[in-house]
Amino acid sequence: MDSQQEIVSGSESGVIRWSTADATVTPIAIFAFNRLDLLRATIKSLEGSEGFPGGPVFVFSDAARSHVSGEEEKVEALRRWLRVWCQRVNATLIEADSNQGLRRSIIGGVSSLLEQYERVIVLEDDIVVSRHFLPFMRQALTTYQNSSDVVQVSGYFIPHRKKVPNTGLLSVPACWGWATWRRAWKHYSDDAAGLLTQIPESDVHRFNIEGTYAYYDALRRNAEGTQNTWAVRWYASVFVRRGLTVYPGKSLTRNIGFEEGGTNCGAGTMARVFNHQKIQGVMPVPATEQLPLGENQRLRQVLADFYRWQQLQWSRPTVQEVWAARWARMKRMITGK
Repeated sequence: MDSQQEIVSGSESGVIRWSTADATVTPIAIFAFNRLDLLRATIKSLEGSEGFPGGPVFVFSDAARSHVSGEEEKVEALRRWLRVWCQRVNATLIEADSNQGLRRSIIGGVSSLLEQYERVIVLEDDIVVSRHFLPFMRQALTTYQNSSDVVQVSGYFIPHRKKVPNTGLLSVPACWGWATWRRAWKHYSDDAAGLLTQIPESDVHRFNIEGTYAYYDALRRNAEGTQNTWAVRWYASVFVRRGLTVYPGKSLTRNIGFEEGGTNCGAGTMARVFNHQKIQGVMPVPATEQLPLGENQRLRQVLADFYRWQQLQWSRPTVQEVWAARWARMKRMITGK
């Protein structure tokens, strides 16, 4: 596909042609794996977002893992549904022949689209979006198109009840409904070990959001090969260049994927918090004018406070652990052992 190619998409009023040479055309990339119920919820919400599709849609379907029993059937069921949906909305479906894993899927898919387009909106198969999601993303993408300091737009922000600006800038990017430009993504580095060397010890506290989240440890585990994630590598790539991300003050997306079977988001203490997070019901102040460059300290403080609270939740024992401890104590009392 060369840079002048036109992608044809149908609509009720006729045919729309999306030119890859037009810098304002914004493809939507959806990454799917094996959870059809979550994917359908994601797509239903996306269809309800104002202006959908507004550009070409690409769905990347990863293949089953050979060692996981029953997964091939789940993936094939998801693909059968996707083939029908993609035909109905004139989306392009890319089916992987072998399992790529989330990191390789995201990197490969985003990189391939940004070879043809100037910008892209990205969703995984467990992200429900507000009806204002697409307008906000597109407005911010246009506003900051030529601002080299701004490298991402996020539709997500952490759950909170604080008074914050409608939009703001932060140094940490997000991955639950986001967008970027070719000019920014070209700086993505997959070399976790190399990224570690570019973050001096004096910057680790700031990289960890004032010590509230163990991003540096996550990057180190990726370098060691005990963890395999793309988002922390993207954050580190952004951090070493002092890049900024545009955020809404209240989230326009919700992650519904905190359950058993999620690649990186399993069931746990915080599942109910994220699964039931309220999505903003009104359009944030349109990002039609650039904000003063630099982090919004109010947003950063709210983020750090949430991370501190989250660490506290993670440190508390689960209900199962409490009952297991009680049973063990009772057993010792009965048996004397």
